[in-house]
Amino acid sequence: MKLKYNLYFLFIIASGLVYSYTTTIVAQSVLENKLIILALSAVISLLIFVDLQKLHLLSRISLNSFFYLGIILCGIIAAISLFSTNAYTYVIFYFFINIIISVVILLFENEILTEELNLSNGFLNLASVRNLAKLFGFAIGALLINVPSYYFIAFILLIFSTSVLLLKEKFVLRKHVEEKKIGFTI
Repeated sequence: MKLKYNLYFLFIIASGLVYSYTTTIVAQSVLENKLIILALSAVISLLIFVDLQKLHLLSRISLNSFFYLGIILCGIIAAISLFSTNAYTYVIFYFFINIIISVVILLFENEILTEELNLSNGFLNLASVRNLAKLFGFAIGALLINVPSYYFIAFILLIFSTSVLLLKEKFVLRKHVEEKKIGFTI
């Protein structure tokens, strides 16, 4: 349970980082509409809402698949950012990575709430973790504006890779403990 809270915290930080970093890049660029990130956030929220209510396409995909998708997307965008520092590149990156991060956050929220014994405590814990992580994410994202984009994208890539490794390690440890219990009871 603690691992899920930690990963939840990490992905909300990543969400805040991506939002504030991209917003700062767009604000400094020559894009006509400075509110494009806010509009994209609203569109992403609507897409996820429609999917949760009607389509159920994103909710059928496993958590590990989203991690790998995030790793692949970060790799592609990192390669593109080496050649292009256009603000549109950051906007496209924001759109796709925010969809992935938002769905991962929802999946973690769902898992945490199903494992919590007291639903009101679960919501309270999630809200406090979410608020703290957003503060960290926004603050760090605004401070990282002078960092080259490929370092920033590598950091987001590191978050996805670490999540895959931590979840695999926990699964391997759990499987190892269960095998020992079975061996001990026989």
